[in-house]
Amino acid sequence: MTRNPAFARWLSIITPLALVLTSCPAGDMFAPSISEITAIVEDPAGTPVRFSVAADMRSFVGLTEFRGLLDSLTAKGAGEFLVSPGDIDPPDQVYGAIQEKLGSSFPWFPMIGNHEAETPEDMDYLRAFPVETQYSVENFLGGPPGSEETCYSFDFGGAHLVFLNQYYDGFTDIGLDPPPSDPFAGTISPSLLEWLRTDLESANLRAPAFILVFGHEPLWPMADEATGRLRHDGTSLDAHPVEVRSFIALLQEYSVTAYVCGHTHNFSAALVDGVPQIDAGHGRGDADAGAPSTYLLFDLYENMVKISAFRDPGIPDGNYELAREIRLLSRP
Repeated sequence: MTRNPAFARWLSIITPLALVLTSCPAGDMFAPSISEITAIVEDPAGTPVRFSVAADMRSFVGLTEFRGLLDSLTAKGAGEFLVSPGDIDPPDQVYGAIQEKLGSSFPWFPMIGNHEAETPEDMDYLRAFPVETQYSVENFLGGPPGSEETCYSFDFGGAHLVFLNQYYDGFTDIGLDPPPSDPFAGTISPSLLEWLRTDLESANLRAPAFILVFGHEPLWPMADEATGRLRHDGTSLDAHPVEVRSFIALLQEYSVTAYVCGHTHNFSAALVDGVPQIDAGHGRGDADAGAPSTYLLFDLYENMVKISAFRDPGIPDGNYELAREIRLLSRP
């Protein structure tokens, strides 16, 4: 495999922080502290278990688009299941591509993004999707009243995983900023925050080595680490500064290992007020040349979670290469 020279220079020269700092709109009500994730040189311990993450492919599921990503993911090893943090519409087409490339019974954990929340047929499909029964996990918990099927959590591989519907307002799972509002920005409503607190309190009693929280929108939108493209600044969780501050405080309180999101179509990884935020970028292959198509592999070891970002470098050609490895130690 030939590495794109420009991509290689980015790997060796550009730091995440240099691009992250360009993404902070001046005078914003919510201005978090942004810093690099500390490099961990400690070796992984034990035999890992793996799952994968790919987001924001939407309707781009062709052979050089999401299906091309799935070909690479198959070659690398997709792990036990695939998580997709939103903008997966139409979900039946995306799931069809997953079944074709990863196997007819391969487990998929889809999440609600803004485009699903605004499309009734997508919501009907995802409410009925068998997230609880398709894979054997421990301590599965459905969401709060009004979002029972579109929020959930479970334990896997020494970790507690939480999947949030950021369009839940305490009554319905599409209650926030309904169409035709522009922008359609999600948030962490007080009811969702309280459900998350109760869930984390319960999980904490089991002392998981890692807590991973997934949501569609970033705490703070950041530029793509390869191209510098910035999208959705001011129209992500940062559009509701009071709520996102409370959300970050809760993630800090329970020593959440990482918050994983999508929405921007840009891959980035940095600390937002001390909380590791991993933006999975887009899974559209060559349908979005503004930033390299990306998927993530999460390997859960005894002492750390290793997150490997594979990207299609330069002009998309389907040859996904390891762009960055992030190591996060187990919780104290």
